[in-house]
Amino acid sequence: MIVKKLEVKGTDKQTASLDFKIGLNVIAGASDTGKSYITKCFQFIFGTETPPKPIDQAKGYTHLEVTFENKNGDHFVLSRELKEKADIVCTEVDNDNMVTVLKPTHKGTPNLSEFFMSKIGLDNKFLAKGLESMNHAALTLRIFERILIVDEGRIISESSPFGKGQNTEKTLERSFLKTLLTGE
Repeated sequence: MIVKKLEVKGTDKQTASLDFKIGLNVIAGASDTGKSYITKCFQFIFGTETPPKPIDQAKGYTHLEVTFENKNGDHFVLSRELKEKADIVCTEVDNDNMVTVLKPTHKGTPNLSEFFMSKIGLDNKFLAKGLESMNHAALTLRIFERILIVDEGRIISESSPFGKGQNTEKTLERSFLKTLLTGE
């Protein structure tokens, strides 16, 4: 599965769009050209409560959409209003061109993380949080987002872009990496 497109839309505004290809996609440019805004858009669509900070170029844009595509060409779209704590809407187009809309929450099922993880074959996975306590956490989209999006702050730091590098989260980060590499 790949991120196919990111779009920011608004009434009487031309859609601002970025298309992505299979493989590593790098957003590069001079200071104050919107790189961080793009990163914040992805974090917002994946569940952060606060929308990207308003920048001059984003005035009048009210809606964010990210399109995902699998190997078969099937796709789904996550969309969200650019306002604090807005719902995330998932529209899935199946083989019969039927559209289903899911308004995910962080509680219960179905939810956005469950839907997204099932699409990439990592549904019903749990991560170890503590070796002695055997505490665990569900693999969620917010955790997975850590490897989908690596901003320049994490690249230039001395810590790994896969985690925060904090000792208190070391077990969770190792469990996450093991799950990604092995599916277990």
